[in-house]
Amino acid sequence: MADDLSYKNLEELMRKEKDDLISSIEVDVLRALVILHGSAWQSDLMDTLSGLWRLKGLRLESMINLGNHVPQALKMLEEMGLIEAEVRPRGDLSRLGPVDDILYSAKGLWHLNSMISGDQLIHRYKRETMGYGSIP
Repeated sequence: MADDLSYKNLEELMRKEKDDLISSIEVDVLRALVILHGSAWQSDLMDTLSGLWRLKGLRLESMINLGNHVPQALKMLEEMGLIEAEVRPRGDLSRLGPVDDILYSAKGLWHLNSMISGDQLIHRYKRETMGYGSIP
């Protein structure tokens, strides 16, 4: 479970989101983890981030640039105590056995949900992925 310091880190990130590229990516990672119910394999996390960035109206070049900074953002979130990363075996139907992959998990998911689950971008993402179309 995340401690009080990591909660303060989350509040600080949310304040800096519009002014700082890495903070923006970090908040988007947290949004993605909320959408994915607290944990995600690396590929699923990247897919969800791409969907969020598409909803923000970003062009492909911008999305590629942001994607290049995701490892740095993940490392910083882990250092802040907001997420944890663990290499674990993951099933792969194209192989005979599992492959090692990184599983990212939000710490203190309940608190994270309470802070950003009302986020409009999260609602738009969920609505569009469920086939209801976009929110004006």
